[in-house]
Amino acid sequence: MSEEIIKLNKKKIKLQKLEIDKETLLKTISPLGGGLSRLRETCGAVNAIGIVIGNLYGYFDPKDNEAKVKVYTITQQLVKEFEDEYHSLCCRDLLKLDHKHDSPIPSERTSEYYASRPCKQYIFLASDILTKFLIKEGVIVDEHY
Repeated sequence: MSEEIIKLNKKKIKLQKLEIDKETLLKTISPLGGGLSRLRETCGAVNAIGIVIGNLYGYFDPKDNEAKVKVYTITQQLVKEFEDEYHSLCCRDLLKLDHKHDSPIPSERTSEYYASRPCKQYIFLASDILTKFLIKEGVIVDEHY
């Protein structure tokens, strides 16, 4: 479901600034759903924040500590906002699951499925946190957010 962050903002984010086309981006983040492919670890919406920040501010040289500090600082700041609201970053905690991993076969996506899952609220919050940051950084083109 983390691909929803990009879908929610597709009219607002200057995709050219992300230096990646929409299809490649959606394919790149597709394993993030279910807390990384239904392993129920870090929420996919939270991971998607890191992917966007990495694309905008990431580094190539592992010895570039200045760039690392910038990426880590921004990512931690944004992720902390999510954690402050929901008190966890972990998919299984957010969904109140009593098991660690699920089958890699996803549940059928029906209206009943979506009605039973709180994921949309997590996606909206992650999207809102990211969007507000991107507005501040001048990456968002829609001034009516």
